[in-house]
Amino acid sequence: MELWVWVGDFGLVSINSECISTVAYIKLTKAPVKIHFSRNPYNLLSGEYPIFRHKQVTLYNYSDIINYLKKHNYNMDSKLSSKQVSKSYTLTNMIMASLRPLLEYTFWINNCNYKRLTSAWYYNVVIFPFNHIYSSNRRKLAYGLVENTCQCMDRIENVLQQEAEDCLLCLSYALEKNEYFFGDKPTSLDAVVFAYIVPAIKIPFPINPLLKALDSHPFLKRFIKRFNEKIFDKVEQNNKYLNYTKSGLNMKYDEDEETPMSWSSKILIMGTAVCAMVLYAMSKDIIDFSKWNYVLVSS
Repeated sequence: MELWVWVGDFGLVSINSECISTVAYIKLTKAPVKIHFSRNPYNLLSGEYPIFRHKQVTLYNYSDIINYLKKHNYNMDSKLSSKQVSKSYTLTNMIMASLRPLLEYTFWINNCNYKRLTSAWYYNVVIFPFNHIYSSNRRKLAYGLVENTCQCMDRIENVLQQEAEDCLLCLSYALEKNEYFFGDKPTSLDAVVFAYIVPAIKIPFPINPLLKALDSHPFLKRFIKRFNEKIFDKVEQNNKYLNYTKSGLNMKYDEDEETPMSWSSKILIMGTAVCAMVLYAMSKDIIDFSKWNYVLVSS
């Protein structure tokens, strides 16, 4: 079994929440999964990391991956009662409906964060030529997700922050002073809660509404610190891909305006990207050109 996830930074095992929750689940269950930390979004046209492969099976999201692992007896939730399973399912869905959109907004839609941190980080991390096109494409996906949550873009941040605060209140009430949400052992819910809160704590966003909301929930902040020390204590804490100065991040371009790219440059980059993806597909036998040769000869 193998798993591909985004590389990490800022003391995070991965920059992506779904990748964090998947890695956490695998570490807690001790499933025999080889984890690859990638800077290459070769699946740019088909989705996002994580990507999980086992024999002929390929899976692309956290829920499908953990359900597959559960079927192979790597189940963190096996000792939960039916009531606890129902509660875990409800809270997980609440996180995906309330915390995830605010994180997407914070990463990709807030202009200050996008120009000063997100796009610069991905430009430095993603391999050429994808680093020229990944951020803008990923930002479009974020807009689609957030627009499905809130139709009024004029006051989107206030709406998303209120929904996130309501979610944090429910999580804090469910956790109380317990070590984990269902006692003294972690479950899949703990992995998800950690994954969708820890980026707001670790990543130095110029504008960070989720971190501000967390100030009212000390139980959750202590839970994140405790979970991180237990599972990811060996993750490098230094910032690996962006340099810091006293005034903030060192940028490679003007932070108030992105440099426009000519059409010829875009065509060259896209052509290189397509060639790279085709070569990768050929190397993995995803594309079999012998069939095309047969068709051409037959015609």
